[in-house]
Amino acid sequence: KIIAKNNKVVGLECLKMKLGEPDKSGRRRPEPVEGSEHVIKTDCVISAIGQDCDIAYLDEDQNVGKTKWSTITVNEDTLQSDVPDVFAGGDVVTGPMTLVTAAGQGRRGAQGIDQFLRGEKVKISDRQIVKNLIKNIGAYDADEKVPRPPGHERVKMPTVDHKYKVASFKEVELGYPPEAAIEEASRCMRCYIVGMASVIPSNGGGQK
Repeated sequence: KIIAKNNKVVGLECLKMKLGEPDKSGRRRPEPVEGSEHVIKTDCVISAIGQDCDIAYLDEDQNVGKTKWSTITVNEDTLQSDVPDVFAGGDVVTGPMTLVTAAGQGRRGAQGIDQFLRGEKVKISDRQIVKNLIKNIGAYDADEKVPRPPGHERVKMPTVDHKYKVASFKEVELGYPPEAAIEEASRCMRCYIVGMASVIPSNGGGQK
């Protein structure tokens, strides 16, 4: 539990756990250790469980648009919200999604923030324009059979012995030794399909 004094966080009370007896599936579930309660002194506690974003603080600002799924409404390309100086990305925009998606939005959001702070028009890059163009015209055919040169098989990740997997909380994957890491990094990573597009300038010098 969270311990507070004078409405301020001063500590977090914790309880040690141990592995119990195996159940029918062979899994040893954690059980509390009696009398192991202890307090970690802190002035800040960040809840990091579940996959929901807490945007209750936005109730005070009705100008920031929100969806019925309690996510923030933003421009899909620039990540700029209804309030010009507020940008958002990641799960608070998409809901639970992949790390790659969040990282990509972080990059685009940073680009928009930089433009805004410089007093420039917030817009996407030429590369993003072409990417969206190819996506919208349906140039990608999921059923297309694209020939690919054979690559190297993936290097198997070393793991701990099974008896240690079920009896401890140690990392299961041990990581690659230097030689295996170099071999894995040298594998062919051409797993994309090439698409081509032509951007024709309009009479006004803009993009079409």
